Amino acid sequence: MSLAARSDARLLAMFALLSLIATGCGIAAMVLSGTPQMRWIPNVVAWIVGGGAAFAIARAAPSPRVWIGIALGALALVAATLVGPDQQGVHRWLAAGPLFVNIAALTLPAALVAMARLGAQHRLVPMIATLLAAILALQPDASQAFALALAGFAILVTDKRISALVTALCLFGIAALSLLRADPLQPVAEVEQIIQLAHAS
Repeated sequence: MSLAARSDARLLAMFALLSLIATGCGIAAMVLSGTPQMRWIPNVVAWIVGGGAAFAIARAAPSPRVWIGIALGALALVAATLVGPDQQGVHRWLAAGPLFVNIAALTLPAALVAMARLGAQHRLVPMIATLLAAILALQPDASQAFALALAGFAILVTDKRISALVTALCLFGIAALSLLRADPLQPVAEVEQIIQLAHAS
């Protein structure tokens, strides 16, 4: 194994450990507060699936077409939320039987990995990032929009061109637009208020 590969493996292992600790703390807070199992079991499943996907990505070297397909697929799914079911006028979900799935939370990590693998210089990366930010602002979903802006900024600033920096800054501007529309939905205790829930436990 090369030095670069060993370094990547250590970084992946460290990230896996930190994410496991964070997930475990959140689950512990939910269990201690009496949150139903169906609220925290998906977190366990998500960590296992995400860990497996991260390991597979780290070991694979697919062609750029695969990364383009992943990024465009994520974009299409997030765009579909605008015509999907809403809650009080907020569009963040697609229906999967009785479940309403927050598609951005599910697909944005894959889209960001795909864009990072393609590289900031690829002509599709700024386009996809900007379209994703615009859709998140329309949903509206301020938390996902700002998360995308931060991650997109980290990807785009690796390109030294002024146009890439402008696009990166535009992501924050678009994310800020999501704050102009009041979110009518109440915060979920085990999501937005997980720290307060842990403190109360």
